Amino acid sequence: MALLHRRLERSYSARSQGPLAAHARTLAVDAAERLGRLQPGNDFSAPLMVAVAVDLAQANAGATARELLERTLRLEPDCEPALLALGFSLERAAEHQQAAATYGRLVELRPDHHEGRLRLALNLIRTGRRPEGEAGLRGLLGAGTPTWVATLAAQELVRLLIAEERLEDAGEAARAALLRTPGDQRQWILLASILHSQGRRPEVLEALRALPAASRGVAPRARYSEWPDLGAAASQSRLGELARGAESRLAAALVEIGR
Repeated sequence: MALLHRRLERSYSARSQGPLAAHARTLAVDAAERLGRLQPGNDFSAPLMVAVAVDLAQANAGATARELLERTLRLEPDCEPALLALGFSLERAAEHQQAAATYGRLVELRPDHHEGRLRLALNLIRTGRRPEGEAGLRGLLGAGTPTWVATLAAQELVRLLIAEERLEDAGEAARAALLRTPGDQRQWILLASILHSQGRRPEVLEALRALPAASRGVAPRARYSEWPDLGAAASQSRLGELARGAESRLAAALVEIGR
């Protein structure tokens, strides 16, 4: 029933039938939550609830989305997509202490979650825990880190070092980053700024001459500002399969009742 109401919600939303969509959404979430209590760890309760929460957040219903994510975590405390989504929701609302705590839970569960580690590091810095944040950023600069995460971690590390007036360290970090990603325009600009602050004018000009054109595609900073990848495509595909199965079973049951 949860999956069927979810499909009805999407159908009503596509036809701009807001009240009907909201009612179907409530029924879908309630049914998923009840099943989650009856069958902990089932295939779709938590994914469905997270998917609904993200839809709500993207429709500017952030408080409702957050409540739903918290309900999901009460149902399934180790749900990684729910932790990542809740952390992002808190971060977007500038509630950095709570965001850091939420990302910390995620990273404890999965230490190789690179995006979670990046978000944790940046929120630690925003809450004044700079040494921990710096260590977190440095830990993302090695092999195996997704390029966008490593690029943004390097930029934020250099920005942090500049803010702390550790210009020599900042320059070293910027040059090391540019060895890995020479096409990072923002990092070249940071390096030029450092050199300017140090009064090294010829090297500033050299850095500016080396400045590459802006790369195509979504910049790491823009990607960070977007909703995280929660495996939504795979989850939606799986939910769709389950919904089709549920419809056939419901149809068969109705046929039996009608006999």
